Formats: sequence, structure tokens, C-alpha cells
Amino acid sequence: MDDGYYSNYEYIYPILKEYNIKASIFIVTDNIGKELNGNKYLEWEQCLEIQNSKLVEIFSHSKRHIFYDRFSVKTIIDDVNDSYKVIEEKLGEREIKVFAYPYGAYTKQSVFALKIIGIDMQVYDIGMNYYNDFNKNYIKRINIPCEMTGEEIIQEINNIN
Repeated sequence: MDDGYYSNYEYIYPILKEYNIKASIFIVTDNIGKELNGNKYLEWEQCLEIQNSKLVEIFSHSKRHIFYDRFSVKTIIDDVNDSYKVIEEKLGEREIKVFAYPYGAYTKQSVFALKIIGIDMQVYDIGMNYYNDFNKNYIKRINIPCEMTGEEIIQEINNIN
């Protein structure tokens, strides 16, 4: 789940606990503890609680939620490093570092740069991952906006090539 919305704590976390399901949340560190454009974000205390449940891992979705295909490699590296610095200050050191690109926007240079600075896995685009050609630097995902119904989510999964 991307962005770090409060709804992850309010709605999703109870379901994860009830069914003992694991999940990852990719947070925008500058937004934690804020309400922006009518969207409420998680507080650090809630992040710590769900992480300590061992059901949720928290990773970076950037510091500022920018389009990474529009910025210099230095800006990208600084943004990711800054986001992980805050995450590790607030929640502890990460065993692995995973990064989900905001808007799925990336370049070959950004992928290479993040690999060099120690990002273990990169989540970027819409689609399905297949075992025979899996690349941990190009992990695909499914976009599920909050207004989608359960039936629409299943249809979306079934339509992915």
C-alpha cells in the first residue's frame, strides 16, 4: 500500500490482524502525521504499532512524493536517503530496503542509482511479476484506487497480462 494513509491503520490493519496476513506499506515521510487535501496520514506511533505486530513492514515511497523521472539522480538519491533516514530514526533500522516509485515514474539511471546506494528492491510499474524472469529492481504492482469494489479488484487482477 502506498502513501501511508491513516485508512491503512483504521481499515486494513484490523483485517490483517484478523486473518494473520502480512503486508507492506510504502510511506511518504514528509506526510506522516499530517492531513493534506482531505487525506489523513498515519502518525509515527501508529507506524510503530503496526510494524511491531510483525504483520506490516514499512518502506519508503519517497520523502516528498515527486516524479522521479523529472529530477536529477542527485535529487533522487537525496530524497530516498532522507526518507530512509527518517524511517530508521522513528522505526528502527531496516533489514532490507525497498522503494516504491511515486506514480511509477522512474528512469534506468534512477534504478541504477538506488541499487548503488543500497536499495535492495524497487517497485515501479503496473503489471504482474513472473518467477521465471523476476528482477528485484523492477517489481511490478497493481494500482487499486480506494473507490474500487472487491469485484473490480478481482477483475483488474484477472486482466493483467
